[in-house]
Amino acid sequence: MGLWVEKYYPLGVSILAAFVYFLVFDLVSPKFTLENFLTTLISVSSIILGFLFTAMSILYTIQDKDIVRRIRSSGGFTQLISYMLRAVNGCLLLAVYAGCCLLFGMEKTDKWFMIFLLLLIVYSIATSYRAIHIFYRLLHSGGLGD
Repeated sequence: MGLWVEKYYPLGVSILAAFVYFLVFDLVSPKFTLENFLTTLISVSSIILGFLFTAMSILYTIQDKDIVRRIRSSGGFTQLISYMLRAVNGCLLLAVYAGCCLLFGMEKTDKWFMIFLLLLIVYSIATSYRAIHIFYRLLHSGGLGD
């Protein structure tokens, strides 16, 4: 995957999903309790946040490894940290948005509320997947995962 695609696909996929949902919103309605769903989103986002922060701390503790030194010298370490921070920001924004919706009683299925919620969900999943996938590849390519 090219660097440009790797960098921007989470945002592109999120916007595409939100646009498709905008087009079919009147045909599709949630079949679940939105209040429980928002609570679950907060929990899952918090768990992913914890994992991402743990992964970042692991990266800082293995800086003396050869693979990390090579990635750092090529500028890839900064990019990896940037990807992880985007995933953290996405999950944090999702948790805060879901929390505010619960706090202010916005559990109704308003079209724009649901579109923005879907956009945040897909963005958080895509950025988290990207960061976790690259972190996994880093650990295994350096012989750290064995």
